[in-house]
Amino acid sequence: MANRKIKEKILNENSSFIIRLDSPEDRYLSKKFGGEYFTTKIDDGNKIYSLKNSIGIIKVGNMNYRFYSKVSHLVRVFSMLEKIHQSNYSFKKNKSIWSFDPKVLVDVENGSSYIIQLIEIYISELWKLKRIGFSKEYNAKSENLNYLRGRMLLSKQIRRNVVPKGFYCKYNELNHTTPENLIVSKTINKILLLPISNKHKNELIYFKNEFSQFISGKGKVNLTEIKYKQNRLNKHYETIIYLSEIFLKGKFFSTLENGKNLLCNFLIKMDELFERYIFILIKELVEAKYPQYCVDEQVSLNFVNKYNAVLGRDKGYLNMIPDIIIFKKANNKPIVVIDTKYIDITNENKLNNSAYYQMLSYMFSLHLQNNSSITGVLLSHGTPGNTYRINHVENDHMYIYTESIDLLSNEERIKDNLISILDKTLGA
Repeated sequence: MANRKIKEKILNENSSFIIRLDSPEDRYLSKKFGGEYFTTKIDDGNKIYSLKNSIGIIKVGNMNYRFYSKVSHLVRVFSMLEKIHQSNYSFKKNKSIWSFDPKVLVDVENGSSYIIQLIEIYISELWKLKRIGFSKEYNAKSENLNYLRGRMLLSKQIRRNVVPKGFYCKYNELNHTTPENLIVSKTINKILLLPISNKHKNELIYFKNEFSQFISGKGKVNLTEIKYKQNRLNKHYETIIYLSEIFLKGKFFSTLENGKNLLCNFLIKMDELFERYIFILIKELVEAKYPQYCVDEQVSLNFVNKYNAVLGRDKGYLNMIPDIIIFKKANNKPIVVIDTKYIDITNENKLNNSAYYQMLSYMFSLHLQNNSSITGVLLSHGTPGNTYRINHVENDHMYIYTESIDLLSNEERIKDNLISILDKTLGA
């Protein structure tokens, strides 16, 4: 039976598309990507999928859906992902900002560029494992020893030690031979078969040797027999196992060796990517240029009380969590709050009043009154907006500065833009 011709549909990251309700395509999207990337609505036997600031490429049935960013090229998006992973920073909001399905392959433009960046991300994750620590678990081991350890295996003791000079024992040993380490080791060996740069090759050979020490006595590894299960001790392997699935997929890997422009189904949350990318850049700049300050993200502010009028008492707080706060190191005093808004303010879809009300609540909570400096920054994509002055009390004001970042620029230009913003808030 001939293959159905694949159709193409190009959408932006806030678009909608229709899938037949309870069709194989509907069940696939719900299971693999679900509510994290889409909102859905049922209408006359169909399900309308609306993207939630997500980009990527999804092949379902005979249709390729390409969800493109309104503010950045796909290769640039992968560069931002690479930057986040290279930072080794552990974000408080411990949720993945992307999802892959290595079982479904799809043609992409510049596919080789994405693969290079995926390898970069993979190597960054390897360094993260080394920094946090490679996982360990207890494994059963049987061998002939000159001392008794664990329990003696009598049948083998009789066969191996006719004249008792040793003890054939079975015991549990804590070592690095874990499912996740076996998977990563196998993946490293596979990536080394690809035409990669000398820099990548040297780093991968370093980790190949590192893992070889862990599993030197394991022999040939059959991946189908390895059962990886995430727990609190190996949670830092989550992303690298995810990527390993992509590289270890047989059909996908063979296309890489042949230099084809193929990738697998994937989606990326652009609003959270933008937030994390900007935080990493600001953190780097503050540490290098403004050492008297420090940066934190996702700080919970308990400022607004929930009040029970009937009982006449407080019942907790309205939790507020700004994206970025810059503190003075000497006294841990908040100096400026920054909130990222993944929206192009050059277009009609501009920042609405709720963004400014939200910023005001952060500023009041942090007591950010300053007569000369800007203490609140709304950061989005597009051209700069206005600066707003809030008359807090007489001769005591708050300033909200609306600034933009051009995500189509390279990293150096974005950093220059951020430095000009930091100079306005922290002083040249």
